[in-house]
Amino acid sequence: MAGQENETLNVKVTDTSTLNPKSHELKILHHNVQSLNNMLLELSISLSIDDINADILCFTEHWLGENQLNSVYIDQFKLVRTNLNL
Repeated sequence: MAGQENETLNVKVTDTSTLNPKSHELKILHHNVQSLNNMLLELSISLSIDDINADILCFTEHWLGENQLNSVYIDQFKLVRTNLNL
């Protein structure tokens, strides 16, 4: 996403529940969006054409209220949010 800093974190998870451990990769994209409303279209385009194969998307500084967050839809992702009560 142009002009914005984002990080992708690849985490290898080993399944130890079987005799033949399997290595899995979990891809996490963290993005400080500084207003998610202004980024939704660009984000949707980037996810579809930039080959961003993230399993989890993390957004900080989204600046959205609860009602706005309830109306956000990103294809193939489920929105989960938490409040930081500092």
